[in-house]
Amino acid sequence: MTLTTEEYGDIPNVSPAAIDEVLMSDVFGKFAVLARSETEFLQIGNDWSPSEACTTFLQVNGSDPWIIEYRENGQHYQASGQVTLNQARMAFHSYLEGDELWRTMLAWSPISV
Repeated sequence: MTLTTEEYGDIPNVSPAAIDEVLMSDVFGKFAVLARSETEFLQIGNDWSPSEACTTFLQVNGSDPWIIEYRENGQHYQASGQVTLNQARMAFHSYLEGDELWRTMLAWSPISV
């Protein structure tokens, strides 16, 4: 799989350690995509805004809010609500390892893009 971020570009054949190094650095930019192919991936995007809700999320969780989505079989899904960067990192690990934890740790809804 390939990890792509705004600041680091593509990291092919990514390892769990590389995911940790990139995501825990918090300087990878506003998005990260872990892709099996061009049409199957798990991605996160930063959902920070200058709002009271964002400030509260940061204070409560110690992380900016992130949106997490995946695409497979021609369908695009988004998790309900925002996630922390650590939750996103755990989902990326699960997705990379091929287990189903990433699917069950969050509630998903189909979206149109």
